[in-house]
Amino acid sequence: MRVLTQRFRAIVLGLCSVGIGTLTNSRQLEAQEIEWTVTKLSKLFHGEGGTLADFDGDGSMDIAAGYQIFFGPEFKESTKLFASNPYNINGYSEYFFGFDADIDSDGDPDVLIVGFPGAASHWYRNPGKADAIKANWERFTVMEVVDNESPMFKDIDGDGKPDLICSTAGQYGYATVGPDPTKPWVFHPVSEPGPYQRFTHGIGVGDVNDDKYQDLLAKNGWWENPGPGSDANKLWVFHPFEFSGPGGAQMHAVDFDGDSKTEVVTSLAAHAYGLAVYKKSPGGKEYTWTRIDVMTDKPETSPSGLAISQLHAVEIADIDGDGKPDILTGKRFWAHNGNDPGENDLPLLVWFKPQTVAGGLKFEPHIIHDDSGVGTQVTVKDANRDGKLDVLSVSKRGVHLLTQTPPSRIVHSNHPRDSQGAVATKSIAIKDDLGGFRPAWSESEAMNMEFENGSSIDWEARGGAFFNQPIHNPAGNGNKSNIHQQGEYWIGSSEVGTDNALGTMTSRAFVMQHGWLSFLIGGGESKETRVELMDAASGQVLHTEHGKNDDSLKRVVVDAAAWNGRAIRIRLVDENRGSWGHISFDDFRTHETAPK
Repeated sequence: MRVLTQRFRAIVLGLCSVGIGTLTNSRQLEAQEIEWTVTKLSKLFHGEGGTLADFDGDGSMDIAAGYQIFFGPEFKESTKLFASNPYNINGYSEYFFGFDADIDSDGDPDVLIVGFPGAASHWYRNPGKADAIKANWERFTVMEVVDNESPMFKDIDGDGKPDLICSTAGQYGYATVGPDPTKPWVFHPVSEPGPYQRFTHGIGVGDVNDDKYQDLLAKNGWWENPGPGSDANKLWVFHPFEFSGPGGAQMHAVDFDGDSKTEVVTSLAAHAYGLAVYKKSPGGKEYTWTRIDVMTDKPETSPSGLAISQLHAVEIADIDGDGKPDILTGKRFWAHNGNDPGENDLPLLVWFKPQTVAGGLKFEPHIIHDDSGVGTQVTVKDANRDGKLDVLSVSKRGVHLLTQTPPSRIVHSNHPRDSQGAVATKSIAIKDDLGGFRPAWSESEAMNMEFENGSSIDWEARGGAFFNQPIHNPAGNGNKSNIHQQGEYWIGSSEVGTDNALGTMTSRAFVMQHGWLSFLIGGGESKETRVELMDAASGQVLHTEHGKNDDSLKRVVVDAAAWNGRAIRIRLVDENRGSWGHISFDDFRTHETAPK
């Protein structure tokens, strides 16, 4: 298994716009002291959540993502909890949440998995330190039906053990482990039966009324925990309030401003926009609530300058270690297969630092990463046991571990591609029948212009169209045997995200050193699907090519004499959702004379 590691510096944004391939600001980005090491354990879709624990007892944290466990500290070894394969991103997984706990009290952490909404949930028994790496852990049913799209695993009844907070049969409540953990858990309803079904959004836990007991939150109000000694069969008192219309993700009651009174935080729509904090004040029979927007649906109206859609996972943690709670959230990528607002925007993972100012609370945004986002769950733990909190993101973007890294430990790359304003100034001759040259970083290292290393290095992809590129297609492989790519790899903007996906893929800059260039192109002929050659300094488009509504890659030849000595970039653009709404590309070369 190949584990990719990179560095990412957290930034604070001013007023900004997050769109396809762009991240712009009205004022200069301010670098922060937190930097992150991004480790991509897998680019595949294992599920929408996961957790970290030392499952094999070697002192290093391991990662449970979907039904896969990756063993630390290197994460190169893995095993399966259950016989399964990664999922296609144009569908749904059977794994929405993963939690760890010693469910059978034998001293080893087990795994609780909550699957697709409305399906059964199960826990998987850790076979012990020596056998943890063996596949197919023993499985036991927790509940036959777990409803709601954001179940949580927290102690709500005050016994020191986590409970599964969810709804089932139209009632909100929580499930607890019985005397025999291998038997189904006991569900304790707290609400009257209502219109709560498997796809209902928004559920939470927190001390809403500051009485030291954990209450249960929903999009339309909260149920008051009566505390210990109360009748376990009696329903809790409901306090109605419309926190969010369509419902968001996990909800929390937490004190952000240090006044010993909690505020409620929720995303406003799990598949649209909005993040808000509600501050309470005494009222008549009920509290009155004042909404404080953290993000809205437009950067220009958003107090934080960010507008991120599909906040389908929200967590509370002290990210920067200052002793105060922060909000962690991000964009869920491709939730409904390209049919949600902002679907092709950057999959940001962000945390918000609360600040008390003269006008009340405000929240300062910090971007952790711009290429992972969240699933239906985002997990915060100290992954490397250095005393700093780290983040696990499991989603259709793959499995990402993001660890806080002190500046003194940052290993900076000396490769020319990683320098500010990098431009490749060399070229390397191609020794095949067609000939020509590849732009190159040195006399021995060509730029990645034919993708046969199986990676997208030297290119930056934005949006859903160019996700998980390049496409691997050995010669004669099934219904793609007519692509006629060079080698086994090529770029295809509909091969992962279908024609619904939009986006751009832009190369690093290189100096044109010859009078001609050529490349392979296929796909749609519309103006929205194209290959652009751009001036690297100004962004001016110098030349554009389109496909011919044909997926067979054909070579085009361009007279580039006017750009000789000029730094240019290649940009692949897919802005079309319709039929033939895709572009394909491979094998860019330059030539001294027009190639035949």
